[in-house]
Amino acid sequence: MIKWLSNTNYLLFSIVLIVLLYVLSAIQFYELIDSPLLYSIVRQHILSNIEFSSIEILSSLLWLFALMIFCHNLVRSVKIHRWNKTTLWFAFFALLCLAALGEETSWGQHYLGYSAGPLLEEINAQDEINFHNIDLTRIFSVAADNKYHYYLENMGRFLNPVFYLTLAALWVVLPFLKGRRMFLNFDCLTSMPSPSKGLMVFFFVHMVVFGIVDLFFFNVSYIFELFVSLAAAIVALDMSKSIVHGKVI
Repeated sequence: MIKWLSNTNYLLFSIVLIVLLYVLSAIQFYELIDSPLLYSIVRQHILSNIEFSSIEILSSLLWLFALMIFCHNLVRSVKIHRWNKTTLWFAFFALLCLAALGEETSWGQHYLGYSAGPLLEEINAQDEINFHNIDLTRIFSVAADNKYHYYLENMGRFLNPVFYLTLAALWVVLPFLKGRRMFLNFDCLTSMPSPSKGLMVFFFVHMVVFGIVDLFFFNVSYIFELFVSLAAAIVALDMSKSIVHGKVI
């Protein structure tokens, strides 16, 4: 399966998918086509926070897929090098995907049907079992007129941007600087396997496009959430191709 995926142009497929989602959303948002079907698709499955919308399910599946590929990379790397700094990077990325998958699915709450419990429901903005929706205003009794109330009532409003910027640093900035041979004295950084240049460009360009569209046109945050999980899957596949001939590059 990994070999077959490595031979497919999954980056091109990903670009086409993201562009298609933007186009469909723009057509519906500006009512360029009068279509109840398109309205349903966009409002219920693309620009939607419904737990079982298509975009939410696909995001979860992509995080799961990325987790599996990173674990596969970890096992292969350990077989070749035992434990070294590169295998630790694979372990770190696997744990990162596990955390993202858990938060995305509220740690299985909506799929397994268990309750968050009264304590968690009391401090979670969406009555779910996750950390990124914790309501700090309830914990610290922050007044509604406090200038930080908007951000504190749902930690996701500042944790999500921090998470995205962290991934951008790991998968775009650091590999770019590494390619300019700027970390020769830092083994912990030079040992990190890098994604393809195509992914780096895709990630950077989409961040710029997302910022412009989301700020000046209409809310596309749910498309960006999907993109991040898609980028994780691409990075995992790119890094699997870097383990060649007994050497991690």
